[in-house]
Amino acid sequence: MARIKNKPQKNRFLRHTSYTLIVLMSFLTLTTSACQFLTPEGASIQTAPKMTSQSNSTAETEPTLETTPEQRTRSTSESIETSTQSVPASGPLLELIQEVILREAYPNDSLFTVNGLQTPFHAYVIDELIFIDIFELAYALTDTDKHFYPSWDEHNNTLDITSGIPYYSFIPEFSQISTSSLTATPIEKSVYFNDDAVTIPSYYIEENIFFDLFTASAMLDLIIHHDTSKNTYVIYTSQAIADAITRLNRIDPSLPMVALTFDDGPSRLTGQVLDILERYNAVATFYVIGRQVETHRDTVLRAYEMGNEIANHTWSHWSLDQVSAEGIRTQLRDTNNAVESVTGTPPSSMRPPFGSYNSRVQSVARDLGLPIVTWSVDPSDYLPRNVDTLYNFIMDRVSDRDIILLHDIHERSVATTRRLVPSLIDRGYQLVTVSELMYFAGITPEPGGVYRHGRN
Repeated sequence: MARIKNKPQKNRFLRHTSYTLIVLMSFLTLTTSACQFLTPEGASIQTAPKMTSQSNSTAETEPTLETTPEQRTRSTSESIETSTQSVPASGPLLELIQEVILREAYPNDSLFTVNGLQTPFHAYVIDELIFIDIFELAYALTDTDKHFYPSWDEHNNTLDITSGIPYYSFIPEFSQISTSSLTATPIEKSVYFNDDAVTIPSYYIEENIFFDLFTASAMLDLIIHHDTSKNTYVIYTSQAIADAITRLNRIDPSLPMVALTFDDGPSRLTGQVLDILERYNAVATFYVIGRQVETHRDTVLRAYEMGNEIANHTWSHWSLDQVSAEGIRTQLRDTNNAVESVTGTPPSSMRPPFGSYNSRVQSVARDLGLPIVTWSVDPSDYLPRNVDTLYNFIMDRVSDRDIILLHDIHERSVATTRRLVPSLIDRGYQLVTVSELMYFAGITPEPGGVYRHGRN
């Protein structure tokens, strides 16, 4: 297993325990008769009197308390106190201390994924809780927005965990996990998360630090569940990522798929489009006008939370090939900011109004990290055509990996969508977002590049 740099040697704790053992054994020898006097035959002392430094008189015995597994995973200092309070009138003192302080750690053979990627961890089960190496978790989250930095504070004798700082200090060495149980020693240090003291079950196992996985996940605001059917602990850094990966897992890349896209919204009609998509468990990509986002924040948020993609269609629908580079930058940047202010995620692509672009548009889009997405099927629903014409145009021309252009600002477009969605599904198409379409096509869109469909 990976060694942790700067970790205090465990023998200091063991020496301390040994000294305590010697003292306590001597004390036990001298007070055996007293213990028998205080304890009825066949009974055991559950708690010992606590003595204060100001008095040599015997204090009153505290009430008997049962310790739970959670209580047994407190800090070592608390465990040592418990060991001196739980002394039976007979039986080896060494066995008692080992029972209270040291725990059995059983190897866990579960798989782990972080944001959909299988990630190796050393993991053990202690008292029916699963523990993982906290430094390995820090390394696994390095390139996510939930990165954190664990470190030892030797001066204050604490383990400090600071969020917002990526952990690049070491690369774990993932050797074969032990097949037999190991001894786990409770951590004797206090744990601080962003300068706040936290209570978290933690142990040394083979000189590495292991935290209870679910308590650590709650502290770091991670989403976690145990997929028992696959014997896998699934970890996500956000609900949006969890939803996106869940959707990806439901898409069959061997079946046909198309991407519906809607331009020029959000509008008063966008909610009706969302109702249709929701009814059929489908998604689309909405290329929004930035200045309209603030007026329809609830609609944009609903679309996003349903799993739809929110993309950039400029701030005020200008024809970008007629605009200066700085004007293009303002149109795209302001829309990015408007979308991110609602969803927490900036758009991952842009669509130029009227499909008009030139090298200047591509250059600015490249600077802003935005691929340019147009379309492969355009029924011209912006013209006063009836629903039958629009519907038949699309159904006669659609094929696998097409990108279909519609607008969520016309009644006729909404009516067409109402007929189109179930028909596409009945024909065997999966309705996906533009990003999903590209993903399953094996295409990595380049900023400033132009993409009309999801075919290689």
